[in-house]
Amino acid sequence: MKETRYGASTPILVRYGEIGIQKRQSQEADIERTLVNNIERTLGFCAISYEAVFRDFGRIFVKTRDSSAAQAVASVLELFQQVLSKTSAATLDAMKSAAVRIVSPLLTNGKSLAFEHVERERTTTQANIGEVVGGAIEKATGAPVRLSKPDVPLFIEVRASNAYLYTEVVPGVGGLPMGTQGKVIALVSGGIAPRSRHGL
Repeated sequence: MKETRYGASTPILVRYGEIGIQKRQSQEADIERTLVNNIERTLGFCAISYEAVFRDFGRIFVKTRDSSAAQAVASVLELFQQVLSKTSAATLDAMKSAAVRIVSPLLTNGKSLAFEHVERERTTTQANIGEVVGGAIEKATGAPVRLSKPDVPLFIEVRASNAYLYTEVVPGVGGLPMGTQGKVIALVSGGIAPRSRHGL
């Protein structure tokens, strides 16, 4: 497969699941650090260049120019969702301009649009984001809005002073990060199913 590169560093926004649910806050920080290390190790093994991997309040960000990074990161345990995102300021005007720029090339031949997910912080409301950003896209493209099974889903996540907009989601494998759990010995019969297991 031919490698493609982004014109500028694009953050991959990484979501994860069980860490925040099953662990105390002190354990969560340790596991998040292990997860960051595992991502960096995976990118290095795959010879994928990146500028930074860092944590930010329940998310991990990977700054890279390499479009193959999302698939590589998806192989790391505990990650259940990676998204390729574009960053704008967390203002309605900035989100409106970024959204029109991102989705306009995708909304051709009568393709439909929907906001699949909006998270927010501070005082910006989901209703305001949907009304202002959706109205700007409709005016610029004339694309119909379809709440069920749209051709182009637009996700917007507002975090502090930045907003992250994306239309693509790469599922991860789930589980807990390698190196954070105890060792197990297992007897496997026929290479299909474990017959017995024991924690070490």
